[in-house]
Amino acid sequence: ASLSSMLSATRTIVRRGAIGLAGTAAAGTTAATAYACTDQGAGFRREVRFWSKVFPIVADYYVHTAQSSPYVKLQGYLNDDDDDDDGETEKDEQQQQQQQEQQQHWKGRHHHHHHHRPHRFRRTECACRHARRRLQRRSRGSHRRSGTTCRY
Repeated sequence: ASLSSMLSATRTIVRRGAIGLAGTAAAGTTAATAYACTDQGAGFRREVRFWSKVFPIVADYYVHTAQSSPYVKLQGYLNDDDDDDDGETEKDEQQQQQQQEQQQHWKGRHHHHHHHRPHRFRRTECACRHARRRLQRRSRGSHRRSGTTCRY
């Protein structure tokens, strides 16, 4: 009877913890979304946009190349098992070739990324110039309304 009551209490604690965690995550997401939609949240919006594009690339790179990655560890374990059975087989050679191709692919991607960097900076400068003009127009309007003159 005491074991079943302990399990029941544990289930209740886990259930309440999961509900609390889900509620906190939902409230946090709602608050972050509301903040991102305000004028003060423009920087936060840019950060979210940046990391939503960068994080998948970094995660994929980690999964396929880092020695601490579970995927790489599994591949190493499977390759070790194959080596114990037959020595160097055709399958092992194919796997090694695939790994080398993946590494070359990532090296090529890295180089490609740097190749397009100046273009991206040009677009950013252009976007900054347009944003600056928009802010200047807004500030001119507010200066006119307040009766002071604008320096721009």
